[in-house]
Amino acid sequence: MGAMTITLEELAKMLDLSQKVVEGLVDREILGQRIGDKIRVRPEDVDDVKTRHPGHNWNETGFSECFFAEKRWFLPEDFTIPDFYVKGSWPGVWCRQRDSWCTAKIDYKHCGTYEEFQDK
Repeated sequence: MGAMTITLEELAKMLDLSQKVVEGLVDREILGQRIGDKIRVRPEDVDDVKTRHPGHNWNETGFSECFFAEKRWFLPEDFTIPDFYVKGSWPGVWCRQRDSWCTAKIDYKHCGTYEEFQDK
């Protein structure tokens, strides 16, 4: 599938991020290219942003109960992972087993990695 041209609002909904965060990513050329009032973006760039963004806020979930979960700070302005709290950052759920942001859809009990470990 080729690039698509969509509004900032549509792109924010697709990524489940705020329009302000998405606008910052576009302005810094991390994601897409502005064409008038729309944004031209490739599907692979959208997928890349999804994998680089934490899916869960540590403070809003029960992920501290998961043996693989670790709290890591995430700075949405530039998609960095600082070693400690920086103004504007928030705590995401990092999976030590997969060495990436947690991708569980609901909670850690519904995570393939967690379930696989429980079966052993």
